Amino acid sequence: MAIEDIFRALDEQADVECEQILHGARTQGEAIISEVQAEASRILDQKIKAAEDASRRTTAQMVNAARIENMKCIGTVREQAIAQVYSDAADRLTHVREQPAYTDIFRALSAEALATTEGECVLMVDPADKALASQLDGVIVQTEIQTAGGAVVTLDGGRITRRNTFESRLNKLQGFAGASVAEILQR
Repeated sequence: MAIEDIFRALDEQADVECEQILHGARTQGEAIISEVQAEASRILDQKIKAAEDASRRTTAQMVNAARIENMKCIGTVREQAIAQVYSDAADRLTHVREQPAYTDIFRALSAEALATTEGECVLMVDPADKALASQLDGVIVQTEIQTAGGAVVTLDGGRITRRNTFESRLNKLQGFAGASVAEILQR
Protein backbone atom coordinates (compact mmCIF):
# COMPACT_ATOMS: atom_id res chain seq x y z
CA MET A 1 0.00 0.00 0.00
CA ALA A 2 1.26 3.22 -0.95
CA ILE A 3 1.52 6.29 1.15
CA GLU A 4 -1.03 7.92 -1.04
CA ASP A 5 -3.50 5.19 -0.26
CA ILE A 6 -2.80 5.61 3.46
CA PHE A 7 -3.33 9.38 3.20
CA ARG A 8 -6.49 8.86 1.23
CA ALA A 9 -7.75 6.36 3.77
CA LEU A 10 -6.87 8.74 6.60
CA ASP A 11 -8.62 11.59 4.75
CA GLU A 12 -11.70 9.45 4.23
CA GLN A 13 -11.66 8.38 7.85
CA ALA A 14 -11.21 12.02 8.92
CA ASP A 15 -14.06 13.07 6.63
CA VAL A 16 -16.30 10.36 8.14
CA GLU A 17 -15.33 11.36 11.67
CA CYS A 18 -15.84 15.06 10.84
CA GLU A 19 -19.22 14.24 9.33
CA GLN A 20 -20.14 12.25 12.45
CA ILE A 21 -19.00 15.08 14.72
CA LEU A 22 -20.90 17.63 12.62
CA HIS A 23 -23.99 15.42 12.56
CA GLY A 24 -23.76 15.00 16.36
CA ALA A 25 -23.26 18.76 16.79
CA ARG A 26 -26.22 19.52 14.51
CA THR A 27 -28.41 17.03 16.36
CA GLN A 28 -27.30 18.42 19.71
CA GLY A 29 -27.74 22.01 18.42
CA GLU A 30 -31.25 21.19 17.17
CA ALA A 31 -32.08 19.60 20.53
CA ILE A 32 -30.75 22.68 22.34
CA ILE A 33 -32.68 24.99 20.01
CA SER A 34 -35.84 22.92 20.52
CA GLU A 35 -35.30 22.94 24.28
CA VAL A 36 -34.66 26.72 24.29
CA GLN A 37 -37.75 27.32 22.15
CA ALA A 38 -39.85 25.17 24.51
CA GLU A 39 -38.43 27.04 27.53
CA ALA A 40 -39.02 30.38 25.81
CA SER A 41 -42.59 29.34 25.00
CA ARG A 42 -43.12 28.24 28.63
CA ILE A 43 -41.69 31.52 29.96
CA LEU A 44 -43.81 33.50 27.50
CA ASP A 45 -46.92 31.56 28.56
CA GLN A 46 -46.06 32.26 32.23
CA LYS A 47 -45.57 35.96 31.50
CA ILE A 48 -48.84 36.14 29.55
CA LYS A 49 -50.69 34.31 32.35
CA ALA A 50 -49.12 36.58 34.98
CA ALA A 51 -50.09 39.64 32.92
CA GLU A 52 -53.64 38.31 32.50
CA ASP A 53 -53.88 37.59 36.25
CA ALA A 54 -52.57 41.05 37.07
CA SER A 55 -54.99 42.55 34.58
CA ARG A 56 -57.89 40.59 36.13
CA ARG A 57 -56.88 41.69 39.64
CA THR A 58 -56.53 45.31 38.55
CA THR A 59 -59.87 45.16 36.75
CA ALA A 60 -61.53 43.55 39.78
CA GLN A 61 -60.03 46.21 42.06
CA MET A 62 -61.23 48.96 39.75
CA VAL A 63 -64.72 47.43 39.54
CA ASN A 64 -64.85 47.02 43.33
CA ALA A 65 -63.64 50.59 43.86
CA ALA A 66 -66.28 51.82 41.40
CA ARG A 67 -68.97 49.78 43.20
CA ILE A 68 -67.90 51.17 46.57
CA GLU A 69 -67.90 54.71 45.20
CA ASN A 70 -71.30 54.09 43.64
CA MET A 71 -72.63 52.76 46.95
CA LYS A 72 -71.24 55.83 48.74
CA CYS A 73 -72.90 58.13 46.21
CA ILE A 74 -76.18 56.25 46.48
CA GLY A 75 -75.91 56.33 50.27
CA THR A 76 -75.27 60.07 50.24
CA VAL A 77 -78.18 60.70 47.90
CA ARG A 78 -80.40 58.40 49.98
CA GLU A 79 -79.42 60.20 53.19
CA GLN A 80 -80.11 63.55 51.56
CA ALA A 81 -83.47 62.30 50.29
CA ILE A 82 -84.40 60.96 53.74
CA ALA A 83 -83.32 64.22 55.35
CA GLN A 84 -85.41 66.09 52.77
CA VAL A 85 -88.45 63.88 53.48
CA TYR A 86 -88.23 64.66 57.18
CA SER A 87 -87.50 68.32 56.53
CA ASP A 88 -90.61 68.52 54.32
CA ALA A 89 -92.63 66.74 57.01
CA ALA A 90 -91.38 69.21 59.63
CA ASP A 91 -92.32 72.11 57.35
CA ARG A 92 -95.80 70.68 56.89
CA LEU A 93 -96.21 70.26 60.63
CA THR A 94 -95.71 73.99 61.11
CA HIS A 95 -99.04 74.50 59.30
CA VAL A 96 -101.07 71.94 61.27
CA ARG A 97 -101.88 74.57 63.89
CA GLU A 98 -103.86 76.41 61.18
CA GLN A 99 -106.14 73.41 60.65
CA PRO A 100 -109.51 73.17 62.44
CA ALA A 101 -108.58 69.71 63.78
CA TYR A 102 -105.55 71.10 65.62
CA THR A 103 -107.55 71.74 68.81
CA ASP A 104 -108.37 68.02 69.07
CA ILE A 105 -104.82 67.07 68.14
CA PHE A 106 -103.38 69.37 70.83
CA ARG A 107 -105.77 67.98 73.47
CA ALA A 108 -104.87 64.39 72.52
CA LEU A 109 -101.11 65.11 72.64
CA SER A 110 -101.45 66.88 75.98
CA ALA A 111 -103.66 64.15 77.46
CA GLU A 112 -101.16 61.51 76.38
CA ALA A 113 -98.28 63.45 77.93
CA LEU A 114 -100.25 63.96 81.16
CA ALA A 115 -101.50 60.37 81.41
CA THR A 116 -100.67 58.60 84.68
CA THR A 117 -99.11 61.71 86.20
CA GLU A 118 -99.55 62.44 89.87
CA GLY A 119 -98.83 65.58 91.73
CA GLU A 120 -97.90 68.94 90.35
CA CYS A 121 -97.21 69.03 86.60
CA VAL A 122 -95.88 71.78 84.43
CA LEU A 123 -97.21 71.83 80.89
CA MET A 124 -94.83 73.67 78.59
CA VAL A 125 -96.29 74.81 75.28
CA ASP A 126 -95.57 77.14 72.42
CA PRO A 127 -96.93 80.65 73.06
CA ALA A 128 -99.39 80.05 70.19
CA ASP A 129 -100.99 77.23 72.22
CA LYS A 130 -101.35 79.12 75.50
CA ALA A 131 -105.11 79.58 75.15
CA LEU A 132 -105.65 75.86 74.44
CA ALA A 133 -103.38 74.82 77.32
CA SER A 134 -105.18 77.14 79.73
CA GLN A 135 -108.35 75.09 79.20
CA LEU A 136 -106.70 72.02 80.79
CA ASP A 137 -107.34 71.42 84.49
CA GLY A 138 -104.74 70.80 87.16
CA VAL A 139 -101.61 71.92 85.32
CA ILE A 140 -99.30 74.86 85.44
CA VAL A 141 -98.90 76.28 81.94
CA GLN A 142 -95.62 77.77 80.78
CA THR A 143 -94.91 79.12 77.31
CA GLU A 144 -91.15 78.53 77.31
CA ILE A 145 -90.78 76.28 74.29
CA GLN A 146 -91.11 76.73 70.58
CA THR A 147 -92.78 73.90 68.77
CA ALA A 148 -95.00 73.30 65.75
CA GLY A 149 -97.51 71.70 68.11
CA GLY A 150 -97.93 69.53 71.16
CA ALA A 151 -96.61 69.87 74.68
CA VAL A 152 -93.83 68.97 77.07
CA VAL A 153 -94.74 67.89 80.60
CA THR A 154 -92.30 68.08 83.50
CA LEU A 155 -92.85 66.29 86.78
CA ASP A 156 -91.13 66.00 90.08
CA GLY A 157 -89.58 69.45 89.98
CA GLY A 158 -88.29 69.03 86.43
CA ARG A 159 -86.52 65.70 86.97
CA ILE A 160 -88.96 63.85 84.69
CA THR A 161 -89.76 65.19 81.26
CA ARG A 162 -92.26 63.83 78.76
CA ARG A 163 -92.04 65.27 75.29
CA ASN A 164 -95.10 64.91 73.10
CA THR A 165 -94.54 67.48 70.40
CA PHE A 166 -94.70 67.11 66.65
CA GLU A 167 -90.92 67.41 66.52
CA SER A 168 -90.31 64.73 69.18
CA ARG A 169 -92.71 62.36 67.42
CA LEU A 170 -91.08 63.07 64.07
CA ASN A 171 -87.64 62.35 65.60
CA LYS A 172 -88.93 59.05 67.03
CA LEU A 173 -90.49 58.18 63.70
CA GLN A 174 -87.26 59.03 61.91
CA GLY A 175 -85.41 56.59 64.15
CA PHE A 176 -87.94 53.79 63.71
CA ALA A 177 -88.94 54.34 60.10
CA GLY A 178 -85.58 55.38 58.64
CA ALA A 179 -84.98 51.92 57.17
CA SER A 180 -88.48 51.80 55.68
CA VAL A 181 -88.08 55.22 54.07
CA ALA A 182 -84.68 54.18 52.70
CA GLU A 183 -86.24 51.02 51.25
CA ILE A 184 -89.00 53.02 49.56
CA LEU A 185 -86.44 55.42 48.13
CA GLN A 186 -84.34 52.52 46.84
CA ARG A 187 -87.16 51.20 44.63
